[in-house]
Amino acid sequence: MIGRIAASVPLALVLLDVTVVAVLLPDIRLDLGSSSSGGQWVLNAYLLALAALFPLLARLGGDRGRQLAGAGALVMVAGAIVCVAADTTAALVAGRALQGAGTAAMVAAVAGPQLAGGLA
Repeated sequence: MIGRIAASVPLALVLLDVTVVAVLLPDIRLDLGSSSSGGQWVLNAYLLALAALFPLLARLGGDRGRQLAGAGALVMVAGAIVCVAADTTAALVAGRALQGAGTAAMVAAVAGPQLAGGLA
């Protein structure tokens, strides 16, 4: 039971993050002067990094789960700092990709051991 709750928290953060950015995307585009495709990259860079790295990182969970979650949190914070300081669409896309990579590590640390058997 606790494993399911622990696995659902990072997944809820993913959904919250994607939803917030999707809602704010028109304002982000206006502030940065982004094209519609640039705005889509802001949203999709996070998801692309998450989807690309999760299968690789899921195998590292288990015994290394705490280190993986900690490293993921640090990478996500670094991505957030890049996003806050971003004054161009490209910088924001890079920050979002870092956030996605960090989230992949955190989700893999929690859900990876349960899913790694299906990924083998």
